[in-house]
Amino acid sequence: MMERNVTEGKLYYDTGELYFEGTYDDSAWNDQKPWQPMNLVEGIEYYRNGHKYREGRFQKAGLLEGREYYPSGGLKFEGKFNDKAHGHRSYYGPSYPVHGRFYGEDGTLLYEGKFTVRGMGGCGYPRVEIPEGFGSLK
Repeated sequence: MMERNVTEGKLYYDTGELYFEGTYDDSAWNDQKPWQPMNLVEGIEYYRNGHKYREGRFQKAGLLEGREYYPSGGLKFEGKFNDKAHGHRSYYGPSYPVHGRFYGEDGTLLYEGKFTVRGMGGCGYPRVEIPEGFGSLK
């Protein structure tokens, strides 16, 4: 079993903007983005413009449970995402929402409930089909 080295603090984009604050496992670094560890644990991730991007409990591929925001700062989604550590590893790409609330940029609740996601094969990102209009997964 690999030993974890959980650290509390802040991480920054290579250009200096705040990227993440909270706890992260700094024993697994991403070679493509040296400022980003592979295993964020809990905290807030930011867009380069300073607005929140995601907050909550993280897994290697993104959120496990929490909130995601629009680049403008408005709440986009709150709820649960798939757990790639427990049987949902059959695709390349980020975690995706499985149950929760989806909001429009104006704050209007657009959908609440189970999300339907279609896989894109072994090497494509999954796509949210229900609710319509959710948009791309980063």
